[in-house]
Amino acid sequence: MTKKLKTPDVHNRVRLACPGRNLVIEYIDGEDEAEGKYYDTWRLIDLNTGEVFEKDVVPHEVLSAASEMTRSENDTDEFEYVREERQYRLFKELPLKERMRYILEHAQVLERDFNNDGVDDDPIEVATQEMNDMYNENPCFYFDDRKNKWDIDLDRL
Repeated sequence: MTKKLKTPDVHNRVRLACPGRNLVIEYIDGEDEAEGKYYDTWRLIDLNTGEVFEKDVVPHEVLSAASEMTRSENDTDEFEYVREERQYRLFKELPLKERMRYILEHAQVLERDFNNDGVDDDPIEVATQEMNDMYNENPCFYFDDRKNKWDIDLDRL
């Protein structure tokens, strides 16, 4: 029985639309015993022919080469930034921990107001009801990556 030689693992593979080729960008990591080499790299390769068009430890150069190879006749050299669209959710669609945070913050404000005004209502019950009434008709919550938390876009109310 012959021992199968080790090959690098393919961790990611993105297929590209390039007529006449089976072109992919992939990340490979590990030893190729047949070649006597260790790989930890991104590469742009035609899987049908094995031809490697670009290879680098960071994907930037590989992406640039792929961009050039997959251009169509109507493409220009100038790229225009397209702003990402926020994904908005209703209050009831937020994770439980986040809903509890918003209810607690609102209940604390109500408790202070109730104490000043002599109101005996339960601030937690009122906060829960108000949050559900105010924020479950229009999706207005979004995840803010910079703050790493859910926030309200008041312009969407």
